[in-house]
Amino acid sequence: MSFPDKFSTKRLSLRKTTDKDSHILSRLFDDEIMSLSYLEKSDSLSKKKYFSKYLKFINENGYSYAIFHGNVLIGEIQLIFQNGKWKIGYWISKGKRNKGYGFEALSKTIEVFFENINDYLYAGCWEINTPSKKILEKCGFNNYAISENYSEYYEKSMTSLWYEIKK
Repeated sequence: MSFPDKFSTKRLSLRKTTDKDSHILSRLFDDEIMSLSYLEKSDSLSKKKYFSKYLKFINENGYSYAIFHGNVLIGEIQLIFQNGKWKIGYWISKGKRNKGYGFEALSKTIEVFFENINDYLYAGCWEINTPSKKILEKCGFNNYAISENYSEYYEKSMTSLWYEIKK
């Protein structure tokens, strides 16, 4: 099983994320929803160091792709093999949302995933992340579970929604 180094859509190009992208990604990582999903309040690492550590983990367990619109890095998408399942996650920088980029990048990545890796893919998001829920459902994901998970960022239990899609 392998995954291509790069692929594209009508408006976007996706290529494997490199450590050099960490600085740019950390600057794009600019709002509460993304921090809620990825960072801990107590995390003493700078965002740049956090992204280097994050990308190392992703690359050891799957694939990370930088999402470009033209020459501008606008987000990131990752495929991670964890606990016997392939999971997908994604984010688009705050200033580039509501333009269809998340749906476009996610739907193309799912297509390439099904061609190269497996027939099942899973995703999760916080219940409060309505835009992500909408994108997952528009891409064909079905909600199969709801759970309570502790958020380090908010320091409280929050509802997570879990999705799956089959080829």
